[in-house]
Amino acid sequence: MSRDNSFWFLPALLLAALALRLAFFTGCFGSDEVTYTEQALKIAQGEWARADYIGAVRLGISLPVGFLVWILGRSEFVANLWSLLCSLGEIALVYLIARRFWGEQAAVLSGLVLAFTPLHAHYAGRLMADAPLAFFISLSFFALFEGDRSGRRAYYLCAGLAAGFVWWIKSSVALVYVLVFALYVVRERRLHNKWLLMATGFLAMLVLNGLLFLIMEGDFWKIWRMTTSGAAEYVQKVSSGNDPTFYLRLLLLDIKHTWLLGPLAVAGLLLWLTRNRHDDGLTRVAIWCLGLIGVFSLFIVSFKPLLLITKQVNYAIVFLAPLSLLAGYALSRLGRSLATLVAVALIIPLGIIGTALEQQVIQSFVANSKAALHYAREHPNSVVFGMTSAIRTGNYARLFATSPADAPRIGDIQSLARDAPGVALKADADGFVAHAVFDRQTADWGQQGPYSRAEGLPHCWHRLGELEPTGMGLGSRIVSGLRSAAAILPAAIAEKVARQLDLLARPLPATIYGIRADCLAVTADAAAH
Repeated sequence: MSRDNSFWFLPALLLAALALRLAFFTGCFGSDEVTYTEQALKIAQGEWARADYIGAVRLGISLPVGFLVWILGRSEFVANLWSLLCSLGEIALVYLIARRFWGEQAAVLSGLVLAFTPLHAHYAGRLMADAPLAFFISLSFFALFEGDRSGRRAYYLCAGLAAGFVWWIKSSVALVYVLVFALYVVRERRLHNKWLLMATGFLAMLVLNGLLFLIMEGDFWKIWRMTTSGAAEYVQKVSSGNDPTFYLRLLLLDIKHTWLLGPLAVAGLLLWLTRNRHDDGLTRVAIWCLGLIGVFSLFIVSFKPLLLITKQVNYAIVFLAPLSLLAGYALSRLGRSLATLVAVALIIPLGIIGTALEQQVIQSFVANSKAALHYAREHPNSVVFGMTSAIRTGNYARLFATSPADAPRIGDIQSLARDAPGVALKADADGFVAHAVFDRQTADWGQQGPYSRAEGLPHCWHRLGELEPTGMGLGSRIVSGLRSAAAILPAAIAEKVARQLDLLARPLPATIYGIRADCLAVTADAAAH
């Protein structure tokens, strides 16, 4: 590749990645992003809200997001900007690492693979800890590699600071992933003073975090206590998700989140093992990759009972960067023409389709919850009750609403059975004192009490109709296009594909019920007995 044009490769790569992430922006699902956002917005207003939930005290999320909101104003896009910037930043890190080790072609291909990996693009549009977590983990390895390349001690300190910031984002992850650096110590067979510099930076960030909590809450050890007690609670309550092969299956068998990334990375590892064991850059990336997958697959969190670290799809984002480097290296060995063909014909199209599907999974899940919020907005004089998803969707919308009318409060559907008499008995024009939304799409998520199944709904609830799902993004059009394209497949396969796509194209129905005052009393009596 010409050096004259190489200046534009990284900006072009980041622009393509940005376009993909904006086109398929995911938005709120209703889980921890509600907690993260609420805490960050309070900080932007100069408030320090004390909290005893670990998600609410992750300063690596709340402080940067709060700062961006304070500078740029309150909106969902600004609140999500920290995740988006970290996602793009990690692509830049992968590009720079690959260029240092193997040249411009491998750099472009490695960055392209990461930019168009659906899982990576998806979490750029979620106000969660995952994208910042992955960025700072990758930054710590980048700084270590740069320190070894240049000999500048400041890079080692930077690596430690980046690792320490991982503690600010997810303290439990910081304690696990730093074990990978021990593999480099073993490889070098000596304790270089660079490890002391890294440890100094890491501990400095931990102390600074503790000092902030000491100043604001008088508790230096708060994060440490919450991390250890949270781990103990996890061991007691979580017994699933401990399969040590989970991430290997995710990358090589159930590949909908990563497509070709796993097989291409395996190709890069095979090249390292069979032909390029003396390639220092390839060895460093292989240790990074295998080390992360190893510790996140095999780390023991309990001996009695024996439990391995819990696995989740979103945790896989932390090793997408080294996987992309291995994949980019393997592609660069194909030659420029064939590598370009694979990128244009496979990586980019599959990345677009996969990211669209990732968006649609979330959008179809919350579409009825958004519709319930819209219904409550259109009936300001009625009390509307909904399920967990609708409640949290309303809570999230209220964080950015300019007036209370824009995001009315959704009541908890459980309370209709628990304390129905507490509902304000003010009938609307049709004689209903309350409305309830039973959402089949989200009935299994959260705590719905006796109303988790349609069969459990009181017979005196008056069915008014079904809500029209709202808020579908560009991903829904991609799903519709795939649904049409599936018709060219053999009949048996086409039917199976169409069935799966139909589940994404339109959520299960949500029914709206009207409840009269006498029905509330009956409901309360039934619940009491």
